[in-house]
Amino acid sequence: MPGRTYFLCESCDGFLYWSKDDPHKYGDCPDCKQGHRVRNIVKPQNLRNAGKVYFKCSKEDCRYFDWEKKTES
Repeated sequence: MPGRTYFLCESCDGFLYWSKDDPHKYGDCPDCKQGHRVRNIVKPQNLRNAGKVYFKCSKEDCRYFDWEKKTES
């Protein structure tokens, strides 16, 4: 099964899922139905691979981050 990156929805703090099979496809938040590309810094403990750290983009930084390059640091 392909790996997934978890995103945090700005509106309600719900999680979105990004499949590595299609890096340009982002799902809408299951709670508020709005998609926001803000990465969570650490996965919650109840998710597989909990604690894996991803690049975190704040609302202020989003406009400067090139999402097309999918860079993680």
